[in-house]
Amino acid sequence: MLVGYKYEYGRESLEAGELEKAKKAFRNVIKLNKDFIPAHLGLAEVMVQEDNTEEAINYLEKTYQQYKSMIVLARLEDLLLNIGEPSRLIRLYKNSLAERPSDNVLKFFLAKLYYRLEMLDDALEIIQGIENPDAFPEIARIKGGIYLKRGQTEKAAEEFGSALNLKMTLRLPYCCLKCGHTSEQWAGRCSSCGRWNTYYFNIHETCRVTDAERG
Repeated sequence: MLVGYKYEYGRESLEAGELEKAKKAFRNVIKLNKDFIPAHLGLAEVMVQEDNTEEAINYLEKTYQQYKSMIVLARLEDLLLNIGEPSRLIRLYKNSLAERPSDNVLKFFLAKLYYRLEMLDDALEIIQGIENPDAFPEIARIKGGIYLKRGQTEKAAEEFGSALNLKMTLRLPYCCLKCGHTSEQWAGRCSSCGRWNTYYFNIHETCRVTDAERG
């Protein structure tokens, strides 16, 4: 509980532009709980606001290597693409897959990145290597987009037809691992159950929670 409130103080300081206070608060949180991902993200955001984007990227790379958090990797993706270094990002994904070749979530994120970069052949190749692709309904949206770009309208329509319940964006929603609450926005604390450090990407039934677990 104390860790959570210290994090909230850091977040509020960051929003107020009080970067030194925010930095100190996030570092204190990490000392108390090293795997408190929101504090790592907050500390990186302080670096970005201090115009130290490269320092933030290096910090998040180390954090990702240590905790294998997809939330951290997603933030890394945004930062690296913003500074025009997709090759560095792809290398990071490939190195991760070399360590965890059966990680289907990692494969899905790499396929999504390839699609985002319009590396269509690479995206399809990765998708074909995903076991049980039906567990990732967003894949239909990616494949439909690929076929549409290639002028294969019938195949595109078939894929889009199986993804009608999805929003046009490929940006994934988040969910709370403790109570199952879903949200379009990431947060360090769940707005439903009030727990900290519980948000993850809502894919592959990640946040299916039983009534007993909620209690």
